[in-house]
Amino acid sequence: MAPLTLPGRGTPRECARAASAFPERDNRSRPAAIDAEETMTEPAVTFYWRPGCPFCTSLRARLQRLGIELDERNIWQDEEAARAVRAANRGNETVPTVMVGSTPLTNPSPKQVLRAARAQYPGAYPGADEAPAEGQGTGRDSWLLVLLPAVAIILLWLVLAVARPEATFHLAPLLTAGIPAWIASRPGGSAERAFIVASAAAGGAITIIAATFLEQLGMLAGPALLGLPNAWTEAVILALAGSVLSGLLGVWRSRA
Repeated sequence: MAPLTLPGRGTPRECARAASAFPERDNRSRPAAIDAEETMTEPAVTFYWRPGCPFCTSLRARLQRLGIELDERNIWQDEEAARAVRAANRGNETVPTVMVGSTPLTNPSPKQVLRAARAQYPGAYPGADEAPAEGQGTGRDSWLLVLLPAVAIILLWLVLAVARPEATFHLAPLLTAGIPAWIASRPGGSAERAFIVASAAAGGAITIIAATFLEQLGMLAGPALLGLPNAWTEAVILALAGSVLSGLLGVWRSRA
């Protein structure tokens, strides 16, 4: 008598033969995207920039020294990138803006980028801590960025004083002393508080030196405000006021 078989089923021997024709599925057949996602140890870092931005150039170099791979997007050539930057900055096209995974950072320091990366992937960039500490090798660039505008104002002040030595340019010392800390505290908190305070002190110091130089040349002969004895005294007081106010405002601005 032939073995009894149910509709849609075969004999045990036929079932075994059929099973051998379909080997067990292994991990090699899994989609590559799933494997890549599970083995990823570093988040995607998108770097938004524009030509002529010195802060972009400085931050890019510092991140690359840490071994962080950047997906660079020029917001002047990529409208989608420009929209992403505006969405992250309340409608402003502020650069550099760095997207670490899903976290946007405006004008960040390298430490902030690493912190955001490791918050998402604790093992990200293990060798970055062995890189030069923040500020080493790039401190000179940072000081140039904050002091060059002050030097430019001093040069303009000098030209005006030569042209009109009898006049007193009351805003010159205030602006010269205040601009370094204001630049150092650009939005996003990319500068440490100590650097902002040091920039304010440096602005005040070079302003007083410039005022003393002009006084020695006889180019601060104009009238002083508020009954002060001379224009040099006024310049020193304004320089100190500009330094203190810009330092305080700069610290507040960097944390906003």
